[in-house]
Amino acid sequence: MRAALKNSVRDGSKSLSDALDECEKNDVLAHIRVVDLLKSLPRIGEKRAAEIMAKYDIAANRRIRGLGRHQVAGLKEEFH
Repeated sequence: MRAALKNSVRDGSKSLSDALDECEKNDVLAHIRVVDLLKSLPRIGEKRAAEIMAKYDIAANRRIRGLGRHQVAGLKEEFH
């Protein structure tokens, strides 16, 4: 289930915003690490994911469930 979500983000069939919305509704998906979801985006690697997480003050081990509303809004705005 988690891998399927990351693959759909990777191949472009789902946007990051859609993925975050889906994670809010599903407890299993809410346990995906933020860095793993970011790295599944095209052209986002370890370094750029770390920069984005630092920009929004997201800890390296944070899971989607642990994000605040401002962090979620910032990520959605970053990849609109």
